Amino acid sequence: MSTTLMSLESLHFLLPYMDANRRLVSFQIPLVTNTIKTFDFRFEIRQRCPSLREFERNVPLKINSLVLTESSVILNDTIYQLGIYRKCKAGKVPRHVAEKNKVGGVPYEVNEYGLKDESNALPVTPGEVVMSQHKRPLMQDEDYIESIEDATQFWEGQLADLQGMRPSPWNLEGIHQVEQNIEDCRVHLFDYHCRREKFPSNYEMFLQLTKSQIVEEQEQTSVERYKHNKKFSETMKQMTTLLLGGRSSPVSVKTLEIDFAGSGVIRLPINLELRIEQLVFRMHSETTVGVLAPILHESSFPLKKLYINYWSDEDATNTMVKTAESLRIRYIYTDVPQAISSLTNPLVRISNPVVRMPHEQNIERIVRNWIESQRPVGHKYIFDFYSDPRFPNEIEDMAKELNGVIIDDENLIIPMNNATQLKVSYGSFPDFAPRSKWAVKFLTEAVEH
Repeated sequence: MSTTLMSLESLHFLLPYMDANRRLVSFQIPLVTNTIKTFDFRFEIRQRCPSLREFERNVPLKINSLVLTESSVILNDTIYQLGIYRKCKAGKVPRHVAEKNKVGGVPYEVNEYGLKDESNALPVTPGEVVMSQHKRPLMQDEDYIESIEDATQFWEGQLADLQGMRPSPWNLEGIHQVEQNIEDCRVHLFDYHCRREKFPSNYEMFLQLTKSQIVEEQEQTSVERYKHNKKFSETMKQMTTLLLGGRSSPVSVKTLEIDFAGSGVIRLPINLELRIEQLVFRMHSETTVGVLAPILHESSFPLKKLYINYWSDEDATNTMVKTAESLRIRYIYTDVPQAISSLTNPLVRISNPVVRMPHEQNIERIVRNWIESQRPVGHKYIFDFYSDPRFPNEIEDMAKELNGVIIDDENLIIPMNNATQLKVSYGSFPDFAPRSKWAVKFLTEAVEH
């Protein structure tokens, strides 16, 4: 049986169409299996086939979906998750530790006593992105101990109250949960006291790399545990460098998602550039989408779609936000009409379940701004609500004030000029927002003569 060898030229044309994970497994991931046992990430593959590895990195890499979190990289359908696995040298593993171990370990650095090492979040190296400039002061051990003692006293009081009630399934379940909370507090206290008194630690720590993916509707997971001889932040950077670093051209990503629960640092390789089409920015209110500018190639703009979890007033002046073809905002905690008036995107959708749209005067402010700014034909804004708003009963008065015409129970036309008009549609579970309890749509239309 004859074998036809593939030329480098043919491989160059094939690689861009190859699934990113399959491609990395073929050319880059072997590095992990050879060196991860010490998490040193030496480039041993260079010794075996350095030219092929460098060749692959010079061919553009295309990714459909890339999700970056504080402890994982999700590349298309594959999750690479890093965690610290804690094992007890003697005795039973505490419940809260066992629960974290089941899900891959804690997603942060810990010290020899298994306690979170806050200081490891502070160092920032070249290429990394700081998600928040707000730095919370580090809490001292005595403050931690005092807070845990207060929590223990609270739960002990709750337990006494529950035990004094008539037995019931709900009551027994509550007692069990409170007893677990008390146990967790006591374990934390013991760990802090051990560190303060410099007693020997009962923990042995490991770096755990969990790789999981869905294959034929079945989840396949592989777990490897190694000696904890590198800081969590250093290891995260090494993992992202292995997956995304060293590229001679920007990495093409259809959808980039940033999913951070709080302030932190995205541990990324030096000189990484991403060419993206869509951005999902799931961050807290202190961080603006502009922090990502250093890693986004100029060819990414204008973005086709941009999702922002929390709106910041600084976003209103950010070119990345202003030029996005489609913008979706989850929460607005500032002045809603003012925020909306600052937007010029052709398509905008705002979901505001926490801070609901204000009363009818604010709706009128938005309508007046829409008319005054002469929004172009085709501009469409949708506002989702998760409860009935207060302003629908005032729409008739607003229509009279603005020379509008009520078409039916769910549509209103307001003239803008001789050529355009604003159509306001509204109602419960409408066709344009079938999953919303209540929604409003603004649409600029051409006047039919």
